[in-house]
Amino acid sequence: KESREARAAFEAVQYPIEQEYERQRILQNEQTEREKREANEVWQDSLKQKEEHENFQREFFRKPVRESFQSTTVEYGNIDKHSIIKTGKKLRTIAAIILRILIKALIK
Repeated sequence: KESREARAAFEAVQYPIEQEYERQRILQNEQTEREKREANEVWQDSLKQKEEHENFQREFFRKPVRESFQSTTVEYGNIDKHSIIKTGKKLRTIAAIILRILIKALIK
């Protein structure tokens, strides 16, 4: 009789613990599934953005080169020949200055 009462008392204590454990396990599984879903959505979005970016670049470089009536401008997308030449001259000047500085530093 005593062992039955002890077992009944044990089961009375054990049952709520098992119920709480099961409830926590279910909540954890739901959270894990939700996190997996969210991570998958983020991954899908990044793939979509990457594809859109690649398509944009492909279309940008596919634009035809249009020569205008002015002899100095040829358009590449939205960049004209004159600005390319100006930028090239600026870069050449900057490179010359840097070379002078490096040569002076090497001579010393």
